[in-house]
Amino acid sequence: MKIRNVIALFCMQLLVIALAAGAVFAEFGYGTITGRVQLSEKQESISGGVYLFDTNSGPAPDPLRYLRVPEMIDMLKPDGSFSIAAPPGVYYLGLIVRRTNGPEIGPPRTGDMVIVSRDMELKAVKYTIDAGKTVDAGTLSQAHEYRPAPTTFDDPTDLATGIAGKVLDTDNKPVGVVVVLAYPNIEMTGIPVYVSERSMPDGSYLLRTGGAGTFYLRVRAEYGGGPMVEGELIGVYGGETPTPVKVKEHMVTRNTDIIVKKLPPVGPERRAVMEGASGKQKGGAPNKPQGGK
Repeated sequence: MKIRNVIALFCMQLLVIALAAGAVFAEFGYGTITGRVQLSEKQESISGGVYLFDTNSGPAPDPLRYLRVPEMIDMLKPDGSFSIAAPPGVYYLGLIVRRTNGPEIGPPRTGDMVIVSRDMELKAVKYTIDAGKTVDAGTLSQAHEYRPAPTTFDDPTDLATGIAGKVLDTDNKPVGVVVVLAYPNIEMTGIPVYVSERSMPDGSYLLRTGGAGTFYLRVRAEYGGGPMVEGELIGVYGGETPTPVKVKEHMVTRNTDIIVKKLPPVGPERRAVMEGASGKQKGGAPNKPQGGK
C-alpha cells in the first residue's frame, strides 16, 4: 500500500487526540497549505471543508464534471481561513462551502459552493508540499454553485463519463442516501478515485469519472472509510466476486445495480458478509478532518 494511503487511514483515528496533532505531523514530516475563502465583502460565518488531491492519483478536480476523492480533508474555520497538513507531495486544492443541510464531510450537494484553486489560464494549481514548510494559497474567491449538468444517457455526445445504476437491498427495495465509491483495483483497498453523489430515494445513482477506465464499485453509508459499524449498509458490485465496470469516454455505463446488506454484529456471520463483499473492507476516503491545527 502506498505511503499516502497508510498515512490517510492512520489519520482517521487522530481526531480524538486533535490537540496533539502538531506532534504527529512533525513525526511524519508533514507540510502545510494555508489560505482563506472570501465570497463577499461582508462575509458571514461559513462552514465547509478544504480538500487536497494527490496529482499522481487522478486528474485535476472538476466538481461540475466528476467528483474525485481527496487524500486529505480538513474543515474551514468560520472566518473562511484554513490550514491543512499533508505529507510531502504535489496536490490540487479544492473547497466546498456548505449552503445546504447535511453532513459537513462528503460530496457537494446541489446549492453548495465549490472552489478549485486555478491560475490565470484557469488550470488547476499544483501545490508542492515540503516537510516542515508552509505554502500560502492566498485568498480564493472564484466559487461556483454546484449544479452538475443533467445527463442524457442515450446521447453519446453528452459530456458525462461514468457509471449509473441503482442501489438495492436484499428484498430488491431501493436504498437512498448512500454513496458509491470507484476503485482502480479489485482489492478495493486504499483511497478510491471517484465518488458518486448520494443515491436518490429510488436507489438510482450516478458516478461520474474523469475519463475512460476500469473500476470496481463499493457502496458505503458514508463518504469516508474507516471501521464499519453494526447495521451499516455495505455492498460491492458483483457480490461475492467483485466485477469490473468498464467506462468509455463520453459514455455512461448503465445497469450497474448493487445489492447491499446490513453489517451483522461481530462474529462468524459478519466475517462471512465481509468476505462476500470482497474480503477487504477498510478502504475509503478520509472521513474525519485531517491536518487541523
